[in-house]
Amino acid sequence: LQEQLYGNSDWLKLYFKEAALIACANNNDAELKRLLARKFIDITTRAPKTREHLIHVAAYYKSSGVVKALLEREADVNAELEDGKTALHIAVYNEDKKLVSILAKHGANAQYADKKGLTPKDIARLRNLKKIEMLLDTMDIHSKARVGDVEGVRDALLEGCEAGWINPKTGTTPLYNAVHKGHYDVAALILSTKVDPDLAPKDGLTPLYSAANRGALDIIELLLSHNADPGRCLGTGMSPLMVAIRKNHWKAAAILLEAGADVHQANGKGLTPLMMALEMNSREGVDLLIEYDADVNELSADGVPLLHKLCQRSGLKQDSISLYLEYGGVIDIIDEQHNLSALHTVVMHRRDRRADKTIEALVKYGIPVNVLCGAPEATLKTPLAALCECDEAEYKSNNERKIAYNALASITTMLIESKADPLVRTSNDSQYALTYASTLESKRAVTDAAKKILAQDILAKLYGVGSVGEENNVTASSSQLHNDITEHQHSSLVSDGSEGKKSQRQQRQRRGKSVFIPASYRPALPEGNPTCPPLPGVPAPTLNAESREQKRGRSVMISRMTLTGTIKRGMSIF
Repeated sequence: LQEQLYGNSDWLKLYFKEAALIACANNNDAELKRLLARKFIDITTRAPKTREHLIHVAAYYKSSGVVKALLEREADVNAELEDGKTALHIAVYNEDKKLVSILAKHGANAQYADKKGLTPKDIARLRNLKKIEMLLDTMDIHSKARVGDVEGVRDALLEGCEAGWINPKTGTTPLYNAVHKGHYDVAALILSTKVDPDLAPKDGLTPLYSAANRGALDIIELLLSHNADPGRCLGTGMSPLMVAIRKNHWKAAAILLEAGADVHQANGKGLTPLMMALEMNSREGVDLLIEYDADVNELSADGVPLLHKLCQRSGLKQDSISLYLEYGGVIDIIDEQHNLSALHTVVMHRRDRRADKTIEALVKYGIPVNVLCGAPEATLKTPLAALCECDEAEYKSNNERKIAYNALASITTMLIESKADPLVRTSNDSQYALTYASTLESKRAVTDAAKKILAQDILAKLYGVGSVGEENNVTASSSQLHNDITEHQHSSLVSDGSEGKKSQRQQRQRRGKSVFIPASYRPALPEGNPTCPPLPGVPAPTLNAESREQKRGRSVMISRMTLTGTIKRGMSIF
């Protein structure tokens, strides 16, 4: 309603629905747009009594401009009345060819039947509306292309149907439907109309991508001969070349590479075609890509080596690393941007429940396990120290991370069995793997793994009582030693400032047991300084007579924490 005709009366605000219906009836699309823009009504507004949608009223009064305005705002083109009729039923009944064309182009379904069982086509046939009946037949070009009806598609094109019309419901073109179903003749017919071969909806699903996904060599060559772009990607960054590689269509990949597909192009996750081929352990694919200048030692777009990118993937196989090395890859290459080895990268991404498989593969092919790495201006650590620094809380967000947490014990075991030294200090010389593992009680997966493997070895290094596996040199076997580990933490080693936790710790101390090392196995200590031998790289403390007197008689309480490396120096052996 125009304000200059009806004034600015407040009572008009009570009748916005009626105003919208009047606008639809009078083909006043400008007024309807104003009402919608000012949010006086919405697109789902219905007549109070008849329950008609706005699009039904507009179709009844042949208001094609209003119908267009409604469809542009995503009105439901197939909305039904109580008797089952749609706007297309009404347009056919009114013999409105223009409106039928508008509705069909916006995805109106000519197969919808009302409650009497009549479709728009039935109405056109009963009323002998030959032109509209033909229009309904020809406008269904998508379904004809999908089933490979060459003559039907030709008739639709001759009737003026747009070959590049994107179906608003499915987001596809007739060319895409033909290619997706492998109908070469229909695709060739549509391409002969000079339609854009790369026309695609917002997600970038081009006909060439579909053909590469199917491995349809003849259709790929047909599309490329009509200047289809081999580098056109989906919204995820996947190109036709990448999907051909994923599906092992190597002949299709070769055609795309010959047509100019970029062998270095990466998807949204930073994966290049060569990374995909290596991950799939495909020698044929790697050979093909290297022939077109791919390089196993190249850096990704963000400056990360190929091996590190692969190690971020889930469960990298040994065969993939073997193939990488066979083509000149370097196992100890460093990610200079982040100052990380490939092993550090796996540890940093340890939320993967199959990270142990990747670590096993890297260790098998000789990656250094004791190298110090870390982010610029941060403390440099060994992979084992970085692993032991984990926090249980980060694994509680979902089930997959909980599974990954349970794998930490096997990863710790694997690294130690691969000669990872738990006593290599960090770059600032203040911590090492065992102190990280003992800092938080919650790290049970790491400490439980460290107990059995490290107990005798660390005692041997500290006291000289033997080595791992030599049970006759210690009081008990490894299982007995494990059972003797106290379940408390010494208050002098860790103080978190919490009285409640301290009280719990003291209770565990009272229930705990000490590990007894017989005198015959104790190392000879320097006379006058009865202290434990210092940790490697740390000078032994010098005690005066008074401090020696104070320290004398205290026993060594080897708890889970002290077992993992932080034995309190200055205590005598009980």
